[in-house]
This record gives sequence, C-alpha cells and structure tokens, in this order.
Amino acid sequence: MAKRKKKDAAVVSINSEHRKNIAKCIDFIGRVHSPWTVFSDFLAIAAITISNNSDPCYIATSKKVRDEREKRYLDIINQYDKREQKLLISMFNELVEELQSYCNGGESIHLTDVLGELFHELDFNDKWKGQFFTPQHICDLMGKTAVGEDDSFKTEIKEKGYFTVLEPCCGGGAMIYGVANAMFESGMNFNKDALFFANDIDERCIFMTYIQCSLYGIPAIVQQKNSLTNQILSPPWFTPVFVWHSWRWNDLWKESAKK
Repeated sequence: MAKRKKKDAAVVSINSEHRKNIAKCIDFIGRVHSPWTVFSDFLAIAAITISNNSDPCYIATSKKVRDEREKRYLDIINQYDKREQKLLISMFNELVEELQSYCNGGESIHLTDVLGELFHELDFNDKWKGQFFTPQHICDLMGKTAVGEDDSFKTEIKEKGYFTVLEPCCGGGAMIYGVANAMFESGMNFNKDALFFANDIDERCIFMTYIQCSLYGIPAIVQQKNSLTNQILSPPWFTPVFVWHSWRWNDLWKESAKK
C-alpha cells in the first residue's frame, strides 16, 4: 500500500477563523456568565447532546444515566437567554468546521486536539494541578513510536479485529489523536481497528476528549476516573462509533456499560 500523504500542520493554525469565532462567542456570552463558565457549560451541553442523540435505544448508556444527563442539559441551557443559546450552537458549528479542516476529505488527516489548545490559549488550564497538555506534534511523534512499523498491531487486528489503547490521563485527547494519525499513515483504520479507553480526573477533560473523539469518528470509552486509585467518579461516555458498532467490543465493555 502506498504511503499516505501527511497533511501539513501549518495549513490550519492556532489562529484559524473558526477558533477566533469560538473565542468571540465565549467573550460575548462571558460578559454575563464569565468565560470560564461559558466554556465549561459549552463542553457539558455538547457532550450530552452527542451522547443522548447517538444512543436513543440505550445500547450502551442506561436510561437512568441518559435522563440524568438530559436534566443537566436543561438546567444549564436554561441559564442562557435565546441569543446566548444561538451563540452556543454557533460555537458547536464552528468546532465541527475546525475539526473537519484537519481531515481533508479523508485523503489525508492530521487529527488535532483543538479544544485542548483553546483551553490553553484562553488560559483555562489549572497550573496548580499541573494541567499542561502535551502539544499535538509531540503526541504525533509518540503515536508513531508506539505504532510505527510494528507489525504486531496489524497481527492483532487480523487475529481479533482490533487492538486496545489506554490513555490514563487524557487531557483533551491529543495522545489518542497521535495514535490515530500514526494508524492512518500505516494503512490502518482508526474508526474500527482500535478501541480507545480514555480517563481523566477532570470532568472538562472528559468532555473535551469525548466531543472530539465523537466528531473524529474514534471508537472510545471516556470516563472521569482517578487512574492512580481506580476510583470511578462518573458513568462512562461512549462515542457514537462505539455505540453503533458495540458488538465488535462486546467482551471488553459490558462490565462498564449500564452503570
């Protein structure tokens, strides 16, 4: 198989119009609600919208959890007036456009942690918790090192259909996208050849990773969890691709489903 052309990362910069528009919306709504609150609320309602609409038949998420999330969505969105609600929707549309710009119609990709980079650019990271996300280009290098020319991954895919990846402190998911990028370059399909488990103690990180994995089409189980103590802090979030093809990973996820 011919090696696929890598997308030039400089094509989309940190100062892209889509990111600027998201920042403008946060700034406008944040005059009343504070930028930090707006960003946090946006992540929550976006994650809930994706989750509840991708699993209407409770394949992975129980009705109890789905109803609890729906109530939280309404509690959050009702704090904003109609104009602010439209801007929150606009933020989501801008995010979708930004993520699409890294995929180039599927001919070449360079999946990137857009929300994590915005998180830093807007100074929302918590330096006191050591919350400094690894840059995407470093994660891409680590992904290449992990996947690279190692045929064991392809052998595992051939034998059982997929391999698994654990990210115990996911942040915005940059390491996951680094592995996905390396898989693509190696001729593997990250939409079905790997199952990603992503954990973090910060709920906002869970939302960022879940939203982006969902929109990039990455099968993942994302959970707020202390990876040092194994303390589970909230029910898992299942990306749409995972839900729609959950039969592929039935032996791995049935214990964490329906909680």
